[in-house]
Amino acid sequence: MRMLLNATFNDGNKRELQISAADIVATEDHFEISVDNLERFSHLCFLAWCSDSRTKQTGKDFKDWLLDIDTVEAVNDPKEPTTKL
Repeated sequence: MRMLLNATFNDGNKRELQISAADIVATEDHFEISVDNLERFSHLCFLAWCSDSRTKQTGKDFKDWLLDIDTVEAVNDPKEPTTKL
């Protein structure tokens, strides 16, 4: 099972995002923390942006992309041992 996030944008559009190993590594490198220590909303948002950027759903940098976001929620817990990338 992959890590999934739901992103809701300010315009009401929603998107389910599949988080890849590359997204996790980029987030770990950016925040200098392990995926096991994701605790802040900004961590989930960055993961979501990495996915949107990797899949070419956005060309915006993180801060500009974030202006379009209402919420980002985990569909499944990335810390569960059953989550596989």
